[in-house]
Amino acid sequence: MDNYNASITPAARPPPGVTPNFIDPPSEKDIIVAYTTIFTIIATLGVAVRIYVRLFVMRKIQIEDYILIMSWAFFMVFNGFVYTQAVASVMGRHAWDVNLLQLQHFLWASHHFLAHGCWTNYDLQLLNITTIVYGPMLICGKGALILLWQRIFAGTAARCVLWWSLRVLLYMNIAVYICGMAIQTFTCTPRAKIWQPWLDGFCINTEASFLYTAAWNLFLDITLLIIPIFSTRNLKIQKKRKWILMGCFALGIVTCVASVLRIVNAVELANSTDQIYDEQNSIWSAALEQTGVILVICAPTFSKLWNHFRGRAEDVGEQDDDQRRSSDKRTPSPRFASNKTWIELGEGMQSQMSVSDIRQRDQDWDEEKELSYHGIKRSESVNKPMKVHVRNEVTISIADTKKTANTPHYSAFPHLAVKARDVGRGERRA
Repeated sequence: MDNYNASITPAARPPPGVTPNFIDPPSEKDIIVAYTTIFTIIATLGVAVRIYVRLFVMRKIQIEDYILIMSWAFFMVFNGFVYTQAVASVMGRHAWDVNLLQLQHFLWASHHFLAHGCWTNYDLQLLNITTIVYGPMLICGKGALILLWQRIFAGTAARCVLWWSLRVLLYMNIAVYICGMAIQTFTCTPRAKIWQPWLDGFCINTEASFLYTAAWNLFLDITLLIIPIFSTRNLKIQKKRKWILMGCFALGIVTCVASVLRIVNAVELANSTDQIYDEQNSIWSAALEQTGVILVICAPTFSKLWNHFRGRAEDVGEQDDDQRRSSDKRTPSPRFASNKTWIELGEGMQSQMSVSDIRQRDQDWDEEKELSYHGIKRSESVNKPMKVHVRNEVTISIADTKKTANTPHYSAFPHLAVKARDVGRGERRA
């Protein structure tokens, strides 16, 4: 087939009454560029927030953070290929508005790069490269998410059922996408049939591989959505923090929706007579899925950044390993504690707290800021009830030993609320 015939022959038969337009055809280019830009911005901001928090707030980088950066880098390459295909190539156009010469260039350039390690003058036609990059992108993205869930909910020391389950999912995810990458790279025999479909030879059913990969994505996304939500329900934390955490993890619904769309698109693509146009739907759902994965990984650090700039210590984000293991011990809340010691605050008033509840403070400790942080406000009048002021001396009784600690006008109680009780002489004021 010579170049002249290829340049005037459409890649697909047009519908009745439709004339092929190779010069200025209708295209979905603007829509593709728009969602590519939006997904790029969202993913970049999310990764930037997480890395900033891990470096400058928590001052601890985990292995999933490095893997997340790799996933983000692959995502940027993926979006770059999609953008160039939309702007300078035929993506978003109907097949009958693409001639065979354009189709050959569209399919050939990326495979020439794989075979020879260099670009040609058709270096903007990168459809196959885009599908190949999809594999390592989600190997890293979902791998980072699995490792994060393993560290938060299963720990690094205990080899529990959840730990092993997540580890199996990690290895299966790697295997599935490596197989997908191999299928996309070695689709046809001979290789030239990939960019010249009219040649004699044999090609693997890539549409089936898309469908199997999409089904695996849906299973994995639902599993990774259920694990944190149900695990968070059992955490001994405030209800507000618990609901915010569950809301962050519920962003995984985005990835589940994207996986469902991938299955629908894979079925449509397998039966499509206009694959060049319909391919954009598959690309769109893949980009949405990766954006959702990045958001789920980064969302727990958003509150840390917010509280960091507000100068607050508490947050609803993820904890360090030591903090998580400490919380896993399920230390009882003060209202249910049975191992507390009563501390005398004044005439007949006592408060229940343990020695571990008293913490040291630096010389630059701000009394007003600390009290406001713990919900204790200065009393304007000593006649107002339920405003507990602490004398300069607090006697702590522990077993048969008495210790004395000097305190300021107000107590610097920690983040656990202090409960006071009247010991039987009516309403008292300290």
